[in-house]
Amino acid sequence: MSEKDWNLIMAAAIGFMFGFAMICLVKTKGML
Repeated sequence: MSEKDWNLIMAAAIGFMFGFAMICLVKTKGML
């Protein structure tokens, strides 16, 4: 596994976590 592939996986994981957090935040604000 090359370093480029690892960086791509890390970027995708961080992007997914950020997107998930934003969705949770929007849902929470919508319920308030």
